[in-house]
Amino acid sequence: MTHTSPQTTLYPVLKGALDDAVRMVPEAKRTSSLKACLAEKVLTLAAGGETNPTILTRLAVLTVQDSCHSCYGCEGW
Repeated sequence: MTHTSPQTTLYPVLKGALDDAVRMVPEAKRTSSLKACLAEKVLTLAAGGETNPTILTRLAVLTVQDSCHSCYGCEGW
């Protein structure tokens, strides 16, 4: 019997949501700072209980578009 932890099953969801969020950003704006900002948003949403990858992706992108100009210098887009 194999035991899988919540972290093991959640990792692919978080990675997929982040990858999808990054793909939604115009290629010229895909800086490492912007990617870090998107990752922070995905993790914050997941920590709040969200596990739907589509919702994680959309909310992360929307949040960054609305507020990224003021976070960690990632310059928004």
